[in-house]
Amino acid sequence: MAITSFTVGGVEVKPLLESFDVRETIGAVSTLSCDVMSVGSPVQRFGTFDEVVVEEDGIAIFAGTVTQTRERGYGGPNIYDETGAPQIVTTLTGEDRNRIADRVTVTEVIAGGSPGTTLEEFLTLLVSDYLTTFGVTLDASQATGPVLPEMSFDAMRASEVLQALSDATGYLWRIDYDKQLRMWLPGDLAAPFAIDEYDD
Repeated sequence: MAITSFTVGGVEVKPLLESFDVRETIGAVSTLSCDVMSVGSPVQRFGTFDEVVVEEDGIAIFAGTVTQTRERGYGGPNIYDETGAPQIVTTLTGEDRNRIADRVTVTEVIAGGSPGTTLEEFLTLLVSDYLTTFGVTLDASQATGPVLPEMSFDAMRASEVLQALSDATGYLWRIDYDKQLRMWLPGDLAAPFAIDEYDD
């Protein structure tokens, strides 16, 4: 895996690749876990909700926010190198953009009958009225999709609303690394990056 950029809070860091782990989950929150080494004074420290972006050969393979940090000395109890400079390893845990959908509550009614509301029309409303505050936009390639059945949402998380739409239509949903919401049918999209025999 050729990681060409790994930034936390806009600052390039050096991850320990043997600890790097990204777990992709469609229709739910994908996660990242990685150890980052810091040597010098002051050492680098990271905060929860710092933006984390990882690129492989210029293509984003993870983007989201830090949800947990854990610091420890590197190589045992001695947390100083031979020059006396502090050195630590920070284990970072992050969650991708789908977590945004858990931070928003939605109250809406989709009326049945003709002509009805298409999937794209409702997603447009969902973004403009609820998700735009977090910088989310609707993917320009969003399909029109089917006309939705009568549905009602009362103070439901946006993630629950999106899952209900998924159950009703068979479409999958995701807020991607560029904060673009899209729903699509299984098989319509290719993975954003390739996995070869040398990737762990």
